[in-house]
Amino acid sequence: MVKHFVSQPLPASFMIISMFGFVFSAYAVWPIDMTWGFTLCTVFALWFIAAVYNFTHAPGDKHLDIHGSDAYLRKR
Repeated sequence: MVKHFVSQPLPASFMIISMFGFVFSAYAVWPIDMTWGFTLCTVFALWFIAAVYNFTHAPGDKHLDIHGSDAYLRKR
């Protein structure tokens, strides 16, 4: 079992795609087929919620730094 898990932040494009996908689904797909429009709007809304949750709970950049701090690099 995994003892230590660090979540990686999602790219900003994930949130942008979710917003554009929701708007496209609402204006282009919904008038053609209400079932598919509702389904795609729901999926993209869930993507947006996941992106917001990930941005608020993801670790900062200092936790993802694989080379160490700047102070360590200056000592070399």
